[in-house]
Amino acid sequence: MRIYWSLRSIPELRSLDAEQRRRVWRRARANVPPDWRLVLGWLLFGVTTGGGFALGALPGALAGALLGAFLLLQIVTRQTLPYIRVDVARRHRGTVEFG
Repeated sequence: MRIYWSLRSIPELRSLDAEQRRRVWRRARANVPPDWRLVLGWLLFGVTTGGGFALGALPGALAGALLGAFLLLQIVTRQTLPYIRVDVARRHRGTVEFG
């Protein structure tokens, strides 16, 4: 299982500069329809934050929120990858401008 730490860690975006990566990400993310995986990601975020708070008040909630945000990012990135691939393929064919 591949772990995505940032936009730069997505292989399809690696060759682009930072501004182009952000534009492709925003454009691709806007095309992703909401589904059960996104709801699951937000539920995981809430559960990890609440569980962290139950274990250690504010520091625990912060640790839980960081874990939940990381899990949510992995889910969202996997949902967005097919749309990123289409966008990058269009760029290589010359039908999409990044600038």
